Amino acid sequence: MDLKTYYKRYCKILYVVIKEAKKLNYVDKIKKSVIKNKTVWGIVNLETNKTGNTEEINTLKIDGNTISDRQEIANAFNKYFLTVAENINMKQNAPCFQNLDNTTPSSF
Repeated sequence: MDLKTYYKRYCKILYVVIKEAKKLNYVDKIKKSVIKNKTVWGIVNLETNKTGNTEEINTLKIDGNTISDRQEIANAFNKYFLTVAENINMKQNAPCFQNLDNTTPSSF
């Protein structure tokens, strides 16, 4: 058997061994886990190279004021996104959109 054939054969065997070792490791992790769904999704994300956003927002500056309390930051985001939704609704109720009720794509 030449060296090239031996190398290819060894790589295939090594691939199978690594794959089986990962499988056994993941099965063991799932068995030992208290929250199995979370563990399974962690494994899926690890294998698909997806990582969560671990960046935390510790401070937020609004109109020159710095906020560091988590509840105040959450309230500020909620207020902002509610305002965005209200603005979209107001734009849709604008006079330029009021005559579009009975239109179809073909009329454009």
